[in-house]
Amino acid sequence: MIRQCLALMLICFLLPLCAEGQAPAPGHGESVSATRQRIAELKPELKRQNTLGPNENRYRDACASRTGCDVKNPQIHEIYSASLIERANRLAAVDRVVSQIHHQVDAFIASAINPMAVSKLGIEKDLKDILDIRNQDESTPTAFISETANQPILVIAYEIDKGFMGTGGTSVTLRAYGASSGKFTLADSTGDNLDGYANISVKELRSTAQSLPKGAGDVWLLAWGYMTGANGPNVRMRLFAFDGDKFRTVWMPENSWGYFEIAITSNGFVVEGDYYKEARKRHDTYVLTEDGLYHGK
Repeated sequence: MIRQCLALMLICFLLPLCAEGQAPAPGHGESVSATRQRIAELKPELKRQNTLGPNENRYRDACASRTGCDVKNPQIHEIYSASLIERANRLAAVDRVVSQIHHQVDAFIASAINPMAVSKLGIEKDLKDILDIRNQDESTPTAFISETANQPILVIAYEIDKGFMGTGGTSVTLRAYGASSGKFTLADSTGDNLDGYANISVKELRSTAQSLPKGAGDVWLLAWGYMTGANGPNVRMRLFAFDGDKFRTVWMPENSWGYFEIAITSNGFVVEGDYYKEARKRHDTYVLTEDGLYHGK
């Protein structure tokens, strides 16, 4: 009996030593916190790269002075050329940081989301946490879950504020993941045609059609947002389709000026509202059929 007790004590003593050096797999909460921290460490670089360089400041000061910013002046032209190089380098650095943030999101999806127990609301909460979205004015990340060949498909959408207004001032991304070997891996991404736009909304369209157009995709997503820095509500709309492998852009209408509401219907969507500074209203119905998207009455 004494020998048995001693043996049991020895086993209990040795077990922690055997486990020493084997870090337990992080839980979901730890993965969220770690990813949020890594992304937070990248964001100050965005702010740093949005600081004008010496030649950009010189050119700005010249334009504000009596000398003016006439690039025909050799001295001003030299400053102007140098400022363009500085700006291009800064924007390239910003894009590299944004790419790293997207990579962190992809890595999180691959390591922390179980394709067999995926939750739309759970992923949207995770994205909001890791991207540290607190301001109600910021676009809320969205997630869509579908299935192809009995395998789950996950599509997420979010935007990143690059720190300046106008063309390229935001990075808008729709990212699709397929399930393989028990985890999600990135299949394709799109949305760069919406870069510079904010207050992004993304909705999934439905169709009463028995079959959708060949190659049009299993997931139809309507995205829209407003141009940053515009002198009014300049709205851009895009319809994307994901077929399980690739995205394609189905609909690219011209931008419109106005405050519009978009309602998803049983077979498409409706756009209505007031045109900007015009005494007329908009009411357009769009229908998704086997032949594609049609403008109804």
